[in-house]
Amino acid sequence: MQKQTIMHDKNDFFKSIIGSIIKSDSKIEEFSSQFAIKKYEKKSHFLQEFDENSRIGFLKDGFMRSYIVDREGNEATIRFIKPMEIISGGFAFNSPSPVSIQAIDRSTVYETSWMSFSRYINHNKELLMVLNQFLSYGSFRTTKLLSDFIRLDAKQRYLLFNIEFPGIIEKIPHYYIANYLGISTVQLSRIRKKLTLLTNVNDSHDLLK
Repeated sequence: MQKQTIMHDKNDFFKSIIGSIIKSDSKIEEFSSQFAIKKYEKKSHFLQEFDENSRIGFLKDGFMRSYIVDREGNEATIRFIKPMEIISGGFAFNSPSPVSIQAIDRSTVYETSWMSFSRYINHNKELLMVLNQFLSYGSFRTTKLLSDFIRLDAKQRYLLFNIEFPGIIEKIPHYYIANYLGISTVQLSRIRKKLTLLTNVNDSHDLLK
């Protein structure tokens, strides 16, 4: 009974992701059968920089981040991964990953082999399109972060972060967020204090005008 419940939950999860493209329940079940569930403890890694990019996954719950490390050993968070988003070290499987991917909260992932998954979706144009959309969105998010660094000040970057990830600031260590925004934790604290009247996401939109 428990195994049936887990399978039902997994099918529902993937239906919420690809159901707008794939209408057949049997096809969705076939798609979800490609993935196995795995738990990640806080600070454990899905993938480390320069490791072979051999797995792909979807985040069921928790939060993860992509980051790189410079020559001095300083980390730079370049992307946060929230539930229902794809987890991958890049577009090409079996090549060295340019990033590390780490759980910043206890996380559950549906994951599979990149190679076997690639073989599977190559026979389905609709699924291949869905995968490309997910990967392209991850690339877009990274590019957008670089653009925001150039165009916006620290307060504006924080407000945009609050819009994109509502409520996350209460769930993960603030030094990850400060690192992502390119500021210190002290600066982040000061910005938050100045915005204490901000009570919902709509306020963030108003302040960005």
